[in-house]
Amino acid sequence: MSSNCLDMLYASSRRESFPAEYPAARSKNHFGDCLVTTQDLEIGTIVAKFITTPTNDKYKASSDTPFEHRHVVQLGYDDKGNALWGRVISDARFINHSCDPNCIVNNDNEVITIRTVTKGKELTVSYDAGTGEWDPDGDFSCLCQSEICRGLINKRRGW
Repeated sequence: MSSNCLDMLYASSRRESFPAEYPAARSKNHFGDCLVTTQDLEIGTIVAKFITTPTNDKYKASSDTPFEHRHVVQLGYDDKGNALWGRVISDARFINHSCDPNCIVNNDNEVITIRTVTKGKELTVSYDAGTGEWDPDGDFSCLCQSEICRGLINKRRGW
């Protein structure tokens, strides 16, 4: 990777809001960083986008996860069936899991509201939504505190 690309990546990862046009901002909740709305939002509002840089470090779910395994998502598979991983460098990395999410991720890696969300509310997605195999290293105890919390997230739900 060229020095210029590294400089751009470093600058991008330091920005508080990336990109700035999304109606969401980094905040804190009962277990750490999160993303909250900066205004009332209607269904179908794009609130963030997963922008990644390639990494060989796969995601591992744990309260003591080393930095190199945080904010990592599986992007798909190469032609040999090996998982491809990307480190999220946009504010989407602060979107937490909920068993009762208010957003989904579309095929363009945009995070979109699936119901109205009032200003200041946390934006969430279901980490186990979608198709494909579930990596057991992704298992985690859920802390979402929703009324329908499943407690343990350990397989795909196939939404």
